[in-house]
Amino acid sequence: MTAELQKLRKQINQIDDELLTLLHQRQIIVHEIGKQKQQEHLPLRDLNREQQVLSNLKMKAKTRQLHLSDDDIDAIFHIIMQRALDLQVQESHQNIK
Repeated sequence: MTAELQKLRKQINQIDDELLTLLHQRQIIVHEIGKQKQQEHLPLRDLNREQQVLSNLKMKAKTRQLHLSDDDIDAIFHIIMQRALDLQVQESHQNIK
């Protein structure tokens, strides 16, 4: 393996570590949002909010010329938002018991 490839892989590893930290921080906030929704008797899923988030992200990607397609953003954030919903559903069931 060349030194350049090792250097690039090290950069990817650092970015992956940062992504993990950001995803963890997001999950902490998701947990708090879930608690607020329960207290306010709101549904856990808000399709309008999800569409708004996706639209904003797509616009930012275009504005910043990030070379992420709408499909890429949909795929990535669908998983992130679905896991957030799964966490909130799981926690709401634990609070019922």
